[in-house]
Amino acid sequence: MQSGSNNPEKIKQLTRLLKERSSPIPLDETERNLANIEKFLQRTSGPTVTTQAFLEEAAATISRMFEFSELAVALKDWSDGKFRYGVFVGMRGEAIAAYRKLAYTLDEMSSTSKFPRIKLDNYIDFFLGEYVPDREGEMETYNRPSMLTKEREAVDVFREGDYLCAYIRGAGSEVIGWFEIGRTLDGKLPDRQTFKWLELVVSIVGKILYERDYAANRR
Repeated sequence: MQSGSNNPEKIKQLTRLLKERSSPIPLDETERNLANIEKFLQRTSGPTVTTQAFLEEAAATISRMFEFSELAVALKDWSDGKFRYGVFVGMRGEAIAAYRKLAYTLDEMSSTSKFPRIKLDNYIDFFLGEYVPDREGEMETYNRPSMLTKEREAVDVFREGDYLCAYIRGAGSEVIGWFEIGRTLDGKLPDRQTFKWLELVVSIVGKILYERDYAANRR
């Protein structure tokens, strides 16, 4: 088989172009986020990764990607149908201890009278710090309870008591858990792109978690 004519300089240019376009070094936020998602999937694949380890890595990835300083993760306990917290990032020891004592039914968590919220989409609700919880044991879950009486400084900032609830959904959009996310490192509310990326990451977590741990409980 004869090879066609070639131009060494063009081949060199082509090689350089392809290497630039396929470089693993992220050039912008989109590429950084995709790289973080890929690393998360690599670190959590395999039969030896426990549910606890999977969620700890998911929470750490979300915190790192979007600069959230406080996270708690709740999962459905199939023995009684209640949701309990078991993974934490950036929480005081006292707050973690208080979280571990809480258990909610889905009806309780979905109650807008008990927990007023701003519904953002199918995956995320925003819970306002202006509404102080009245359920026993909930006040102790706040990292800075003394700040709960402080007024909101501006509409685009977090105040103590604000948090995002990003729902972990399985088949048919069934809620099987949630990420409770409070505060960013700079105190600002997330921008539009962060919300969209958060939805994507949480949906990935939900699909993986459902298939590996929850599907059998629905059969």
